[in-house]
Amino acid sequence: MFKDYEPYEFSLQASCTPKFTELHFELPAGDNLFAIDSTNFKQNLFDDFYYRVKLVTADNTYYSQNLLFGSGSVDRHKYVMASEIIRKELLRYRKHTGFQGWLFKRKTSGKIARDSVDEISGVPIVDNTANFGTEYEDGYYPPLSIMYSFEDNKISRTQDQSGLGVTETEQCSLRMVGFPSVNTQDIIVDGSRRYLLKDVQPVIFPGTSMLTIQTIQAQALAITDPVFQLETPQ
Repeated sequence: MFKDYEPYEFSLQASCTPKFTELHFELPAGDNLFAIDSTNFKQNLFDDFYYRVKLVTADNTYYSQNLLFGSGSVDRHKYVMASEIIRKELLRYRKHTGFQGWLFKRKTSGKIARDSVDEISGVPIVDNTANFGTEYEDGYYPPLSIMYSFEDNKISRTQDQSGLGVTETEQCSLRMVGFPSVNTQDIIVDGSRRYLLKDVQPVIFPGTSMLTIQTIQAQALAITDPVFQLETPQ
């Protein structure tokens, strides 16, 4: 468990050398979920270009493993094909099957919500709305606007064992492009419904690092779940 004290300051660094002996730029990201390089510094696939994430805490400075973005050995045609798959997928959403919703990425690091977490196991013990039943303060990052399609939807009804009526469970299969990437335990908001992501199957185009499609198995949550307290933009 990461235990460095806040604040956490992330930044995105770029270099043409794997050891970052020459830094081309550093993009501050604060404690946000992601950062976007909009510099257009890299214009072709013939120069090696490396990214890494720098984290500065109250105690230490950390660097992620380098990520190589394109090189002279990359088959440019594969990236063009992968980009075309993503373009057509988005077109399908916009013209035919797509829904507009919000993605709440669950926090996997940060300040522990000690008032509602077991000190030994680190497991949440109460559905505290301040952190929405998670182990970290605030629980989730700010919402991201997304598009997706419903590929399948199943509703099952069973008699409640306590004799209080019928229990309804909704399971669905969703599909979305590779950005933003999703993980299990994230939340998708579709109108008045909240879906918990139970399984994610990513599709990466062969020979590239491009995540093209994500197939998601999700479950609708009961209205009593604390994630219904999450606010979406109007």
